[in-house]
Amino acid sequence: MIENLRSLSETIPNLVISDSETRDIYDDLYVERMTLRRSEGRLHVYICSEHPVHKRIINKLERQIAERLSGGMVSVSVHERFRLSAQYTAETLLDEYKDSIMYELKAYSPILANIFRNTTCVYENGRIMLKLPSTVVSEDKGDELAMIIDRIINERCGLSTPVSLSAEHNTIKMSGANTDILKNAAKDITSRIYNDVPEAEGGCEEVPFAGSKTIGSG
Repeated sequence: MIENLRSLSETIPNLVISDSETRDIYDDLYVERMTLRRSEGRLHVYICSEHPVHKRIINKLERQIAERLSGGMVSVSVHERFRLSAQYTAETLLDEYKDSIMYELKAYSPILANIFRNTTCVYENGRIMLKLPSTVVSEDKGDELAMIIDRIINERCGLSTPVSLSAEHNTIKMSGANTDILKNAAKDITSRIYNDVPEAEGGCEEVPFAGSKTIGSG
């Protein structure tokens, strides 16, 4: 139970959920806010949970909410954040959530997904160290992968655990300019991976829905 927030089942009642995987966690999802961007015909639903939720389930919810509210005429993006208990360490979280990360990476870049599949995660001195496979592609993509994992673990899941490459894959020192470029690229990648919404631009009207309001009940 998350105080001061209504569950997704209360906010958008009568969702038709046919699979047990989604139904089992439905009442454990809470709505922080909802925003309709008229310029793109897309409803953004910001949810949180006290447990990690597989991205596959999030994608199913997007389709089910769209069908419930508009018969599929309006697109829906669900943005998840997790408020995890202290029982979750970086190691236990990755053990439970790695399959979801793989699912997301496959959708964005099969190359990054393959690298991550063959990466060993080492936990030492309060850090996650990524030991990449020894390939040219891994050397080229390693920093990009580390920044993506860092954003998912720390921004989405609420941990404070630095993610970096193990020593044998961190020997090339980048200039400050190149580091900034890579950070911006990783931010763009993760925005597409879990549908972050950019700041409103000219011509984009956002209509907020109160998180305590029930919609679609008529």
